[in-house]
Amino acid sequence: MLRTALSFLLAAIWVMAMTMATERFGSRRGGLLVTLPSTIIVALFFIGLEGGADAAAETAMLVPAGMGINILFLVVFISTVRHGLGKALLAAMGAWFLLAAALYLLDPGSLAIALALYALAAATAWLWLRSRHRYAQEGGRSIRYRPREIIFRGVFAGVVIAIAVFMTGIGGPVLGSILSVFPAIFLSTMIILYTRQGERFTGATGRSMIPGTVNVVVYAVAAYFLFPIYGTGLGTILTVIISYAWSAILYYLVIKNGK
Repeated sequence: MLRTALSFLLAAIWVMAMTMATERFGSRRGGLLVTLPSTIIVALFFIGLEGGADAAAETAMLVPAGMGINILFLVVFISTVRHGLGKALLAAMGAWFLLAAALYLLDPGSLAIALALYALAAATAWLWLRSRHRYAQEGGRSIRYRPREIIFRGVFAGVVIAIAVFMTGIGGPVLGSILSVFPAIFLSTMIILYTRQGERFTGATGRSMIPGTVNVVVYAVAAYFLFPIYGTGLGTILTVIISYAWSAILYYLVIKNGK
């Protein structure tokens, strides 16, 4: 219950802040900010508290493969959003559940295989971005928010993500790994931005989220190696430091190169 409550609170604050930052600073910067590790921190921390640091590390091992599925979720969403939000969500979530079921049945069983699956998904997305995408990056916009709108964003995102985090406690490490990276942040962000900013801004933001997915992969790899050595508490602190340092470097490189 505590894990679910904290996930709700974190998600509410996170999505409110990140969607407003995206609208303020533009799709490129916003897409990278949205993909900073957030709910994965809560999920692995509580798995470590309840099942031990080794259980959290075992769950982290398969997170890269789950993030590969999330990349393809974004690709499908961006490819279909021109047909409307409903069709894009249906196609993207349908693809996610099919790929998640395949991953559950496959059960990669090692970090190397999970990273290889992520690399395959990232390469597929990179080729698609070079040849098929249709959304140029969008600049920031000055917007006045009503308190009711901000609260709705937080409650909506919090409910979606709290449900996903609650489900991580059901099933073994493979299912837990997949559900710990359920694209709830992506899903709620896309819905909020589409209803406020429309197709092109949402598609451009989704495009920037794709390279940002590596931030969560770095967090998972660091957790895999550090949790068994330092335990859940110190391991979480060290993993956050490493992943956010990496995220800052990626942010600088992407913004500097304008890609």
